[in-house]
Amino acid sequence: MDSNIVNRGFDVLQSKTMTISPKEGLPRRIRIVVADDHAMIREGLRNLFGVQPEMKVIGEASTGREAIQMALDLEPDVVVLGVSLKCPGSIDTIHEILARCERIKVIVISMQTDEEPVENILKAGASGYLAKDSSFEELTTAVLAVLQGQSYLTPGITKTVIQGYLNLSTAPAKHGGLSKRQCEVLKLIGEGTGTREIAERLNLSINTVETYRRRIMEKLGIFSMAGLIKYAIREKYTSL
Repeated sequence: MDSNIVNRGFDVLQSKTMTISPKEGLPRRIRIVVADDHAMIREGLRNLFGVQPEMKVIGEASTGREAIQMALDLEPDVVVLGVSLKCPGSIDTIHEILARCERIKVIVISMQTDEEPVENILKAGASGYLAKDSSFEELTTAVLAVLQGQSYLTPGITKTVIQGYLNLSTAPAKHGGLSKRQCEVLKLIGEGTGTREIAERLNLSINTVETYRRRIMEKLGIFSMAGLIKYAIREKYTSL
C-alpha cells in the first residue's frame, strides 16, 4: 500500500468536517464529461447533473478513447468515469487524460471496493473514488471537493485504504508486498483451489482472480502454478 495513498485517505477523513462552498475558487458553471460503457448510466448522470444550476454535462463517452478525445477537445473541469470503461481501460484512460491535461479532475465510480482496485485507480491519478451505491448528492459533493484541490473517497473506501495500510504495517515480511486480497488468493491457490472456485469463494469475477494471480506472480517472481503452490506451502500460507 502506497503511503501517499494512505495519507490521502486520512486527508479525506479530515475534509468531511469542512464546508464545501460551490462559489469558492470554482468556475461559474462546472463543465463535466461523463464516461461509462452503459448508456443508461450516462443518461442518468446527465439528467441528474442537469438539475444542478452550477453544473453542466458537455459530453458523453462510451469508451476510454472517446473520453480521452473529449477531454482534449472540450477541456472539461471534471471527468466522471465508470471503472468498467474499455478501449482503453479506466486506468489507462486516467493516465492519458492527466498526461495531456493535468488540470482536469477525474472521479471514478465503481462497484469495486477492495484495496487493490482502489489503490490502482488512485495511483493512476484520480481525485475521487465513489462506490456505485453512493447517492447523487455525494457525487456532487465530490465534484465540488476535487475542484477545490481535495481528494474525495466514499467513507467505506476510505476505511479500506487505511485498513490496507494497517494490514501492511503489521504483516510479516514473508508477504513479499502482497495485499491482503492477494494473500487470500495465494492461500487458495496453495490449497489447489481452481480459478472458478476461488472466484466463487471470494465473490470475485474469474477475470479479477486471474489478474490477482498474474500480479502475485510478478511480485514474487514466480511464473508457474506449481511454483506458486510450492511457495504458498513453504511460506505457510496454507497448512497443506
